[in-house]
Amino acid sequence: MGFIIKYNRFFSVSFEEEGSDEPIDGFRVFPTYDCRQKLQNFNLVFKPRPFGFEVFYSESPLISINERVRFTFGFELPDAGIFKKYGLVKGDETDTSVYQPGLFFDNLQSDGTITTASPASIVASGSGIDQRVTAADTYRVHSRTFKVYDSTAETVPASYLLSHLYESTVQQTVTVNSGSGSDTIITTINSVDLEENYIGESGPYLLEADTDPTPPHRNVYLNDELGQKSAQGVIDIYWETAQNSIANPETGQKYQITFKPK
Repeated sequence: MGFIIKYNRFFSVSFEEEGSDEPIDGFRVFPTYDCRQKLQNFNLVFKPRPFGFEVFYSESPLISINERVRFTFGFELPDAGIFKKYGLVKGDETDTSVYQPGLFFDNLQSDGTITTASPASIVASGSGIDQRVTAADTYRVHSRTFKVYDSTAETVPASYLLSHLYESTVQQTVTVNSGSGSDTIITTINSVDLEENYIGESGPYLLEADTDPTPPHRNVYLNDELGQKSAQGVIDIYWETAQNSIANPETGQKYQITFKPK
């Protein structure tokens, strides 16, 4: 006699548009290799949906999460016009970030704690369901080692500073070699040659140039697999308690990413 394995909703992420009853179609979400291994280890199942995706957990046997785990998903955008449609383009020189052709979302609050309210937004501006995608959510996805190009016709920084999004201290300082005689100066960020200063952890970082006046910082997400696949976006979902501890076992933990038309 066979037995039935029951799966319950664990968490979901949906892409929505303000003022519309229908989700935004066309986002193709996929788990990274590391994420697929974690899904397997905890007996979880990933299901892509027209609205985004869902993850389910096995009730029996339940392989409980008992420490912080990060599930990383890459995604492709429906079309390149999404930035203009939703106002994610630079319109003011006082903006504090450089607009990048990619997006990043996670369920961490500014102090690094996990958002467990449901439903909740996972955009940079906050977890309230009235929050919308803004320029602060724009990122460029790179491999962990990447290059920055500066024109000698503009102000060339003396160095670049790389720090993790959730850590205020600078983790890496890279000196710019401005004496090459070329019109374009190429600086390698996070080179493996840095040895003990090499940053091996994938994740969201801020890249700042050491110049006066200080230019806007750049949001970068470092991940070898996603950088090589030219992913256009990243979603990090963190969890640190048993899957069946979610507030609503019927719907699971619901996260949403809402865009506001320009």
